[in-house]
Amino acid sequence: MELQTDQPSTECREKALKMLDQISRKSAVSLASLGEEERWLMLSLAALSLSTGQEYSEKEVNEALLAWLQAGEGMLRIDHVELRRVLIDFGLWRRRDGGRAYSLNCPQTDDRFATIIAAFGEDDGKALISQRRTSALQARAARRAARLAL
Repeated sequence: MELQTDQPSTECREKALKMLDQISRKSAVSLASLGEEERWLMLSLAALSLSTGQEYSEKEVNEALLAWLQAGEGMLRIDHVELRRVLIDFGLWRRRDGGRAYSLNCPQTDDRFATIIAAFGEDDGKALISQRRTSALQARAARRAARLAL
């Protein structure tokens, strides 16, 4: 499943949610093991834990990433420091003043990020991740209980 940059945002959102549901069924997934579109989706949702037009201290960024990772309940195998570095390396966050100031960076060169922003708008990425992950874990527990009841 691929997120097309020319899709209307509602269609892209539906595809992204299906992709997120697939990822949510897994535990301790490394970013490297995800496909390119899945990786961009997860990084974009993590990047959106910062608001546009605001600068954050390193402490605030760390708190935002820790909360985002906790919402996923172990879905990704990455710590907040590594995730922060990846977001900067991918150009989704900007770091200034030797790491004293961070901000959301909407790269003009990659339409995938803009597509995901258009699809999710101001949605709370933590709540979205938490809802999808909780649903996946509940479905897994129900399947396990059904197998054990046989």
